[in-house]
Amino acid sequence: MNSIDPLTGFQNQYGLFEHLNVLYSKQTKANIMMIGVGHFSTVNEMWGYDFGNVVIHKLVQILKEEFRNAGVLYRVDGVKFVLLTNTFSIEELQEKYEVLRKKICEKLEVDGYHPNLLLSGSALQIDTFEINPQAMFSCLEYANNMSKENGHGNFVIFKDRLDEGRSNLLLLINAIRKSIEHDCSGFKIFYQPIMKAKDEKIRGAEALLRWECSEYGLIMPNRFIPIIENDPEFVRLGEWILRRALEDTKPLLEKYPDFELNINVAYVQLRQDSFVQMVKENLKKVDYPPENLCLEITERCRLLDINLLKGIFYELQAIGVRFAMDDFGTGYSSISILDQLKCDIVKIDKVFVDNIVKEARNAKMLSAMHDLAEACGAEVCVEGVESKEQCEIVKKCGADSIQGYYFSKPVPYEDFLNFVLTF
Repeated sequence: MNSIDPLTGFQNQYGLFEHLNVLYSKQTKANIMMIGVGHFSTVNEMWGYDFGNVVIHKLVQILKEEFRNAGVLYRVDGVKFVLLTNTFSIEELQEKYEVLRKKICEKLEVDGYHPNLLLSGSALQIDTFEINPQAMFSCLEYANNMSKENGHGNFVIFKDRLDEGRSNLLLLINAIRKSIEHDCSGFKIFYQPIMKAKDEKIRGAEALLRWECSEYGLIMPNRFIPIIENDPEFVRLGEWILRRALEDTKPLLEKYPDFELNINVAYVQLRQDSFVQMVKENLKKVDYPPENLCLEITERCRLLDINLLKGIFYELQAIGVRFAMDDFGTGYSSISILDQLKCDIVKIDKVFVDNIVKEARNAKMLSAMHDLAEACGAEVCVEGVESKEQCEIVKKCGADSIQGYYFSKPVPYEDFLNFVLTF
């Protein structure tokens, strides 16, 4: 009974993984499809939860009609459904998805209303059995996020291709996941200095993750973080990053009492009820002053409930922890989030710095973003500064701190210590 979702009658995520484990044990090939409904909380807020439940029931009926005898349907998380099938090919699933979008638009009606449901769709072929089912599922979720965030709901097929490092992507993700399970072996933290704009003295550093093993070499985070952050194991990795970075930088506080450690936190971490307590416990264990820690949130966190974020900010800022909004200016909702959350720092993305020497309008935009951040009570850190000319222009635009290759690339801890000792 624990594997049955009471609202839809579908099996839930536990049931799905039981089925996947059977397929893997028998090495039975299949296709798996995920259908998500974005911003469903808006439906509940506008019409109430009873209305929302009726919408879900109507949606379930359409799913049953469309995929009758095609496989097994599951409700895995929120308003997100999975079809496991060996009847339809990936191409046929894509066609079915487009039919489904049209049917929902035309037929889904409750009390005369037609809720505007924003669907996202993804699929993956299960034909590699050396990997963990959860690693495969993380790749499927990554593709669904791509559909939702970048593809405007268009169907995204995750292809187990050779990535830019010429590595099989599913096997790479599987290896990284195993490393997390083995006490985060193979993971390293590099540090990139953050400098004060007024005198170019050390202000702090951002902790940045790397992974290395004999088979794949050194792997940069942009090759695995967007996928692995969908995995529940990422919560364990996130705590490891926090603890290790606190321990690494604690000795620096004697010489630099205002040193600020910046650590990125992912969407999946913030969703955990235990996140705030986890941060507090690690600060206490390391005896690290909360006011020397700054947590960076990214654009993807806009998918979280704003009240959840406000609560996290309130609890941690109350003990002195600061928050930064990373990659500011690159997402459509940055300004609205900045207006609602009390961010301490705004980190302006390097895209606004790349052509700042040749393009005067880039400097004007940077100045405008500085004024906007200042109006919201936030400091400004400019990322991606790579030359003296860029640095001087950024200073004139009002930056409080600067980060980029002009000062240092991200380096291992020992090299970072040598850099700090020069100041």
